[in-house]
Amino acid sequence: MNVKTKPGNSFLSGFIFFLFLSLYHPLWTDDEVKLFNLENFSGSLNLLYEMVDEEETTYDVVYRDSSRQYLEAGILVNTAGSIYHPNLLGFKIDFNIARHRSKNTIFSDEAVNNAVNNQYDARLFFFKEKKINAEFYTRSDYSTHDRVFWERYFTTFKNTGFRVNSRLKFLPFELEIYNLRMKSESLSYLERDEKSGNIDLRMPVLTQSRARLFFSLRNKKYSEAVFNIDYRSLDMMGTFSYRFGKRNTNVVNSIVSYNRIKGSYDLEIFNFRANNLYYFKPYLYLDSNYTFAVDKSFDRRYNRHEFFTTLNHRLFESLLSQVRMGGRVEDSTYQKINALQNEVTFYYNKKIPTGRITLRYMNMNEWSKYTAEEPVAAHTQVFDYSFTDVVILTQPGINTGSLKVTSPDLSYIYVADIDYRVDVLQNVITITRLPGGAIPVGGKIRVYYEYLSYPDFRLKVHAYNFAVRLNFLKYFHLFYEKRSAQNNVRSIYLVPPLESYDRDIYGAQFSYRFINADYTVENYDSNLSAYKSVNFRVSGHLRIFRNLRFNANLARNRIEFESMHFFSDFRAYSVGCDYNAGGNIFLNGIFRDIAYATPQYTRNRESLLVKFRWVFRRIILEIYYEHLLGQTDVYDRGRDFLSVIVRRLF
Repeated sequence: MNVKTKPGNSFLSGFIFFLFLSLYHPLWTDDEVKLFNLENFSGSLNLLYEMVDEEETTYDVVYRDSSRQYLEAGILVNTAGSIYHPNLLGFKIDFNIARHRSKNTIFSDEAVNNAVNNQYDARLFFFKEKKINAEFYTRSDYSTHDRVFWERYFTTFKNTGFRVNSRLKFLPFELEIYNLRMKSESLSYLERDEKSGNIDLRMPVLTQSRARLFFSLRNKKYSEAVFNIDYRSLDMMGTFSYRFGKRNTNVVNSIVSYNRIKGSYDLEIFNFRANNLYYFKPYLYLDSNYTFAVDKSFDRRYNRHEFFTTLNHRLFESLLSQVRMGGRVEDSTYQKINALQNEVTFYYNKKIPTGRITLRYMNMNEWSKYTAEEPVAAHTQVFDYSFTDVVILTQPGINTGSLKVTSPDLSYIYVADIDYRVDVLQNVITITRLPGGAIPVGGKIRVYYEYLSYPDFRLKVHAYNFAVRLNFLKYFHLFYEKRSAQNNVRSIYLVPPLESYDRDIYGAQFSYRFINADYTVENYDSNLSAYKSVNFRVSGHLRIFRNLRFNANLARNRIEFESMHFFSDFRAYSVGCDYNAGGNIFLNGIFRDIAYATPQYTRNRESLLVKFRWVFRRIILEIYYEHLLGQTDVYDRGRDFLSVIVRRLF
């Protein structure tokens, strides 16, 4: 179908565009107007060579012997500039093109061992310095990766979008529309193929001295071709804050959020949280919180009401007391819970002639009534991978087939055996983050699971916590902490005992200039398990002649479980030195030894690492070498790795 444009329409469009430019013209000068202005043009020519040689032996018999050689050459370019005027159209383009060739003793196909890594990031800025500005961007990353056991695999990432930002007083907002494409595949099968279209809107609706209102919205359409996952998600959140009185003695804050996923999985969550701070005196104030939540996930209904109020009273400058009272009501498809709670806490922080002393004491009592609607209950928890790649579920009677793992904001649904792995141990279930999956390192996950419920019962919980810390002479720190929780169950039915425990932690720390040491002992005793853990760490460094520094580290961790006759013993130490000659020459050498032992398994690994960096004008040379020797109960492993990088900057 041909569409004819009238000459009048073209003239009108051109006149509107000319009028639009004329509104911005007063800020421009003749010196700034250029048809093409290149502000930055830089980059580097790169050459990379890697060599890996590995050998594993079992009882003096070679079990596996592999080697790989990798050569890569590429160019990296960074550009930035503007067209006609910096405030009209600016651009920033970065790209990296690398061609590499790999030889592997396991795979010899030429098409497999040769590949190209392409990366580019292009951005166009419209009216960058104006109150209304826009940005168009597109990013792409195509790369090839080597695997020793599971072939080579290829990843593709593309992100294209458009962002509009308004700083107008009567209409401030930020709107972003973008598409994501992530694809991962190997030679024999397709691992993952994801597409998503996203719309993000963020705008401060009200910004005054006393009142503030902020609103955000995200609409997402997601599809995954390999595992047939297809859904739409909607996330909305609003925050409101208002201050009463001239001195802000009464402050109200509230947050409303709504999340919904509809498709392969159906989830719907609504949360409302309100907070009120009321100051009677500068040293006496009331902190009240109310929470209401509705969760409809995986054919399950869950409602929650919670109200707590805390009275804070600073008796002296060094003494603070808190009294917290409240309760919660939970009503779900499977279970009802009514609970009341009170808590008293004292904080004492005082400077003494030799240092500082800190005390904390907390006493809590809770009375709960559980009413089971069905023999199966459900629960949702959020876990953190900040310190480890494994999280533990301790709830008895979990049905592993009901586990659903998502991101905390429900914007991403993770896939078992691709993003995470589930292992069932004696009394617990572990969820392990898998390398190369979609769960980010140090990220959080939201886990939904179902478990066996018990008939009606009443639960009384008494818990207390006492902690003291003494800092003296600026260098020594002593600490002790006691935690205890006792559960008392009353029911006419037979209910398995809930865990009651006592936990003691004590230790010492020392820090002086270039020496740091830490010693901690933990004793845990409960009606379900008991263990003792001892941790010791010491590190130090010594600088000689400014440019030369020696480093040493030692770490020891041992944990023993009394009930399961299990122990874990970990030991590691390293020594090394750094040499830095004015930034032009850098040399680093480290020797590390790691040993790990359990009743069924032992492992020992020694490694030598050498790093060298030399800068001569615009030429950079980097060399990295690692020699590794590993030994276990089953096999011995040797590994040599060499990497040489040459860069020419321009």
